Amino acid sequence: MDVLEADAGANPLSAMVLGLVEDPELRLFHADAATIKALSDQELAVGVMLTAPPGSDREQWIKERFGQEDEA
Repeated sequence: MDVLEADAGANPLSAMVLGLVEDPELRLFHADAATIKALSDQELAVGVMLTAPPGSDREQWIKERFGQEDEA
């Protein structure tokens, strides 16, 4: 996200991607989901851990989309 934001002034594609989702937390959630999908599709990940501040919207979205494993 930091790279996209830095590049947005000079790169219309980066600006467009940032403009698709205005909420930074939602944008980060979608970036996480896309990363997991890409790693899984190419069989490059054995496991993935996502973290979010407790009680945050992003924590809820992660639980809804990916489920929740028991905490160790």
